Amino acid sequence: MVLRGKVKKLILKSRESALLAVSIYNNPQTVFKTYSYIVNMCIAWTSLFHAIFEKNNIKYFYLKNQKRREYEKIDGEYKAWELSTCCQKYFKGETNAVKANLEFLIKLRNKVEHRFLPELDSHVFGECQSCLFNYEKMLINEFGSEHAINSSLAFSLQFSEVYEDSQIKSMKNMKMKELESIKKYMDEYRMEYSDDILESMEYSFRVFLIPQTGNNINSVDRSIEFIKKSDLTEEQYETLKKDIALIKNKRVSVSNDDKMSPGTVVKLVNSKVDFEFKMHHHTYCWKYYKVRPKTKSDNPEETDSRYCNYDSVHNDYVYTKQWVDKLVKDLSNEKIREKIFESRGQR
Repeated sequence: MVLRGKVKKLILKSRESALLAVSIYNNPQTVFKTYSYIVNMCIAWTSLFHAIFEKNNIKYFYLKNQKRREYEKIDGEYKAWELSTCCQKYFKGETNAVKANLEFLIKLRNKVEHRFLPELDSHVFGECQSCLFNYEKMLINEFGSEHAINSSLAFSLQFSEVYEDSQIKSMKNMKMKELESIKKYMDEYRMEYSDDILESMEYSFRVFLIPQTGNNINSVDRSIEFIKKSDLTEEQYETLKKDIALIKNKRVSVSNDDKMSPGTVVKLVNSKVDFEFKMHHHTYCWKYYKVRPKTKSDNPEETDSRYCNYDSVHNDYVYTKQWVDKLVKDLSNEKIREKIFESRGQR
């Protein structure tokens, strides 16, 4: 498609904004990647929508007077639709993963605009990556593959396979109250959508990065391989999980009423089983079912969110009602109880 006039200028602005977003995000000297990336991607998306509307002869300006078809102006220029309005006009009430991804990043941008929270970066990488994929897909669908930007991009190089002390310290700062409020928003937003949307690659990008080896440089086409989880057996998936450097889990928000300390769990379970359930029994149980890491240094947020969540404010673990119900049910079965306690040398 040959672009002319205003459409051409809007696409040029859009593509350059997207490339700038990626350049900033992949720059190792950038401290706060997420906000800078989102701001530039919002510009890229807004210009892309405006180009689409311009191509389709749709007026994308706010009306000042509906009857007279008089449009609002700011500093002599017509006031164009911002990104949120563009989303509503383009998708026309439709709910899908692309729209959900965009709305999530728009609201996140507004929340962190006056805050300095670099620790947030690792928690929204999936959404940021999907935002870029969705952008290029729409760019190609609307204006043709000759305007794609994938030829300009490459996977960013990594300095280390493991977290350094400074990175671990930074992640521990997640207990900051200001950051906790942002995380709460993220969890609550994600709960508004169905599993089909949340698990879509268009909403959040989740992959294994598999190092490739070969006898010579020509034996592999790429140094990174993408594998869909749906293509793996359960055994293959469990094997990969043991060797993975980073895996992004789905976050599940837990209400304050559903957050229980270990002491509360012990008290509730003890009142419903026919033996004296003590704290060390509870320790045997969470270790047996692997609902949380053994120590807080083992990436504490990697929990089974059905039963347990990491409380970053208090640097501790809290448990859910579902966990209490599971313990009461399983421990009421003598064979299961013996199996759990025998695994720790305790009947």
